[in-house]
Amino acid sequence: MSHLINIESKNTILAHPAHANRAMSIMQNLYRYAHIVMKINDEECAINAQKGSMSLSEFQSSYEKFDRDRSIAHNAAISGLSQLNRKAEALGVPPVYEGSISEGSDDRAEIANAIFQLCIANLENDGHSKKFAK
Repeated sequence: MSHLINIESKNTILAHPAHANRAMSIMQNLYRYAHIVMKINDEECAINAQKGSMSLSEFQSSYEKFDRDRSIAHNAAISGLSQLNRKAEALGVPPVYEGSISEGSDDRAEIANAIFQLCIANLENDGHSKKFAK
């Protein structure tokens, strides 16, 4: 099941003086996560392409760093969504994300898709994207 991002809740949090700064920082981290997810396949291909020119330990080290960085970014995204949901609850608005966001039981693809929905919604609501689409 695909869970949607509640843009109105996100906007309510960003508009609240007590939550705006931290919420904006969280949003920036979610945008960074989306960027990381978009380049995962390319990075994995590049690492695999270099496999022949690396020792086995160098290759394993490169791949472990790649996988660790990806996991750290994903866990930070989970934390960010959780924080936004807590802020939404404190303001009495629906959660920003309604899916499962615990580290142990998350669906990586679903969370990534939800964050991409958030990015797309922001682009669609931003006058700048309409200027470049022509």
